[in-house]
Amino acid sequence: SDSVMDGDRTIRHGILIDYEIQVQETVQSVLYEPQSDKVALLHSEGCCLYQESCLKDNFFLDSNFNNLLFAEQHGVYVGVSSHHLTLMNANFNIIYEAKSDTEILSSTFNHCSGHVITSSPGKLTVWMFRQGAKVITPSYTVDDGLSPSDEIHNLHLEDVPGRAQRSFAGVGCGIKIFLLEEGKMIMDLKNIHMHPITVTHFFRPLGFLITGAKDGAIKVWNNLWQLQWTFIGHCGPVTAISSFCYGPMIVSSSLDATIRVWNLHMQDQIEVIQHAFPIQALHCKPGNYSFLSYSKKMVTVWKVRKLYSQTAIIG
Repeated sequence: SDSVMDGDRTIRHGILIDYEIQVQETVQSVLYEPQSDKVALLHSEGCCLYQESCLKDNFFLDSNFNNLLFAEQHGVYVGVSSHHLTLMNANFNIIYEAKSDTEILSSTFNHCSGHVITSSPGKLTVWMFRQGAKVITPSYTVDDGLSPSDEIHNLHLEDVPGRAQRSFAGVGCGIKIFLLEEGKMIMDLKNIHMHPITVTHFFRPLGFLITGAKDGAIKVWNNLWQLQWTFIGHCGPVTAISSFCYGPMIVSSSLDATIRVWNLHMQDQIEVIQHAFPIQALHCKPGNYSFLSYSKKMVTVWKVRKLYSQTAIIG
């Protein structure tokens, strides 16, 4: 940790590498539970489970998964490929395989409802667990406001249970907002970036929608969908935006191999971490003083000691 003087403030930085996991195969997806320090790493040959940086188990998977989800309400994993959802138990034994009638472009687990959401050209599909989580089937689709050519590659769900939950979908250079349970689009924000949107995030404490794009720009929108300001810093596509561990702050990652922390009150960048490799994604949960990022061949767990403090200097 280091300190610098800035007028009447002392700013301390303390984002440090806790440990790194290097893999030979290409990393496809990572699940991270900071409280137990568990990592499930999906790679091109299978899945590895780590706890406190130690390899606990290694499973060979005879499937071409591009994403791995964990349904904590049901205690099962869901492997997602281009046309299938595969249910697996804690030992990654296959329980059930469901086929999608269209190509799956992206997928996420809805922690509030316990459903899986997938996107395909021109539609969203909500999948439900049945028969004690031994089966997963499509429950309904949402295509309101979507044309057959619309492709959703990033989908963010508001952390609110029930019918009021909104879904923010990046489509080209715009955002479409849905009420999934009602099956309808409620807002279509067109051409809000100069380049395609790569990631969306809703910062609930301040009611801000935050979008990142292929050119590295990050934009902050208020609850009337008016642009508040733009964060400029990344010089490559933004790959993730998340609420930071504490404070009115967000953290972002990019293929420019940097992680950046932004303060929404100061409207400025307060930390930048240069990594050795382009960063594919990151996982950060408010209230947990550790977060994870991963590249194609490496997973890094970071510890946050004290990113920012402001103290008066007397004398």
